[in-house]
Amino acid sequence: ARLRRLLLLCAALLACAALAAADLPPDLCGVKIPSAGEKLIGRFYTPALLTPESKAPGVLLLHGIPGTEQNHDIAYALRDEGLAVLLFHYRGCWGSSGSYSLENLEADIKAAFAWFTSQENVDADRIMIMGHSLGGYHALRLALEASNHGPVPCEKGERGWTVPSLSPAGTPPARIRGFVALCPLAGTDSV
Repeated sequence: ARLRRLLLLCAALLACAALAAADLPPDLCGVKIPSAGEKLIGRFYTPALLTPESKAPGVLLLHGIPGTEQNHDIAYALRDEGLAVLLFHYRGCWGSSGSYSLENLEADIKAAFAWFTSQENVDADRIMIMGHSLGGYHALRLALEASNHGPVPCEKGERGWTVPSLSPAGTPPARIRGFVALCPLAGTDSV
C-alpha cells in the first residue's frame, strides 16, 4: 500500500511537470482566409502545446445564419479541452468581404477547411466538423458525404473515410474523424 501511494504520487508529479513543461500556452489569433477572391475573417484557437512541433486534434466550427450568435464560447471551451479550433465567418458576415449568399457557403467551408488542415500545429488526421443551426446543416451534409451516402463521392482507404471534395487538387483526401450538428428541432426551441 505504501509503495502504491508512492507510485501514485510520482505519477501525479510527472503529470504536473509535463503540464508545466508546455512550451506554447493557449492562444487566439485573427486570420484571413482566401475564398473565391474574397477574405474570410476568422479566429484560430490553439490549445497549450508541449513543443512547437506538437499537433492537436482540430474542430472546424461552422456558425449559423448571421445574427448575434458567433459561438466563441464553444470555441474557447473546445480549446481549453486541448483542441485546435477554427471559427470563421462566411463571405459577407461579420467583417468578411464579399456578399453573403447561401450558394457561397460550400466554397467558403472548403476554403476554411483547406486553410485549417494546413496549419502546422493541427493534426489533419484528427479533424471534427461541428456546426450550429445552418452550420449544423452543413456538418450533416459533410457527414453524409463522408459516409458515402451524399451527392459528393467519398473514399474509404487506409486512412479511413475521406472527403475528396474538401481537399485541394493534388493533395491527399481530407480525413474526417467526426461530425456534430447543433440544429434546432422542428417546432421547438431545443437543440
